[in-house]
Amino acid sequence: MKKLFVTSIMLIVGLIFSFTTVSASSQFEVDYQTTSSSVQIKWESDAASFKLFSGKKLIWSGSEKEYTDKNLKSKKQYKYLLVALDKNDKVVDQAELRVITKGEKDKKSLLLQKAKKDERLLDGVTIDAIIKNNKVIVKWDEKLPDEDGAIDLYRNDEYLGKIKGNSYVDTDIEPGTYYTYRVLGEKKKSEEEINQAIKEAKKDGWTITEEVLNKLSYETFDLGKIVQTFTEEQVTNESVEQAQSYAIAAVIPQRFNFRYTTFIPEAKVGIPGNPASCPTFRGDNRGFAFDHSRYRTQTEVSAYLSGTTTGSTSWVTRDVGQSARYNCDGTTDYKTQTSYTMSKTNLEATSQFVSWRVVHAVGDPFDIINIAPPVIDYTYTANVSFDGDIQVFGEHDQAPAHEMYVYIPNSDAMLPIFQHQNKGLLYLAPPYPNADIEFSIYN
Repeated sequence: MKKLFVTSIMLIVGLIFSFTTVSASSQFEVDYQTTSSSVQIKWESDAASFKLFSGKKLIWSGSEKEYTDKNLKSKKQYKYLLVALDKNDKVVDQAELRVITKGEKDKKSLLLQKAKKDERLLDGVTIDAIIKNNKVIVKWDEKLPDEDGAIDLYRNDEYLGKIKGNSYVDTDIEPGTYYTYRVLGEKKKSEEEINQAIKEAKKDGWTITEEVLNKLSYETFDLGKIVQTFTEEQVTNESVEQAQSYAIAAVIPQRFNFRYTTFIPEAKVGIPGNPASCPTFRGDNRGFAFDHSRYRTQTEVSAYLSGTTTGSTSWVTRDVGQSARYNCDGTTDYKTQTSYTMSKTNLEATSQFVSWRVVHAVGDPFDIINIAPPVIDYTYTANVSFDGDIQVFGEHDQAPAHEMYVYIPNSDAMLPIFQHQNKGLLYLAPPYPNADIEFSIYN
């Protein structure tokens, strides 16, 4: 009887302790606000005290439920780990914040951009993430340039539906897993821009149908974020020191490769708008794939950061696939384009950061009705830091299919940056708009 009594007491104490821990965890809600030079973090919790880390550094500790990190750089991602502790200094909950400060532009640069008409649709727009033990909160800029305020949201390849507002809470997550969140929308052009697009389309001989007019009237955008959820070990950990070590990562990769591929999904394609059944052209007959031998073009850049010496970037691949034309007389011609642009410009390099820009313009080697076909255009700028922060932004034609991946050589770590479907070869030429790229990635 005495043994049963003691066992019952231990069970009750265990239940009370379990309830207390869950209660503290369940009250841990975190939010933030950003400016171009600060991040203000606020939270609600029943925990006794808190510690806030930025990278390896403990920047604050106490019992208050608010902290503002000041004197930051504009439009730069900052990583925070907020740890909630009980009265015995054991971890009861935690949250990671990956937050980008707002962009800052002076009047002179704005006027210059306007004069050049090269302001990106997503310039200054941010997308952030808060990672917790049981959920991921993705939060995008309230000033997202969307026409109706309802964006299309994807997680990996899964369509999550139309979302109003500027955040999404994902509770359907697995531990230690990468998830890619993509926000897709469109913005209507100004009347002046629409009229100019119509004028150019008519000049090129297009019939302005309702469908064509709709395509000419809107700019599309694709904004993304890739996050990694806490591992099971992180969720169950009670040590502050161990929590910090998980956050900063014991082994930080020093090399990242960026592979960009364009391909034609169909096995065979014709000339857009040509009623004749020939000539036709060979496609690549495939879907999205990180490692595939068939493509129209492929570029790959490697970024190396040792943390002590100046970082560097180098070409791994610049390649153009062979083209085949099926003629009306039943013969087939083969040719590979040798005149094209695939250039890389290094923008910045320190021991902790590298940045570069790639410009790509490659056309079909076969003339179409004695006219040189339009080229496959894309440009992107990539920024990579030593601790694995990656930003990629730019634009590309909406034809053919475009895919981009980042991976760590000699490892299983590979992440898709984007996979964009082919919207039809007409999208290779104006006035059809390009698609914007703007991704923020961290490991």
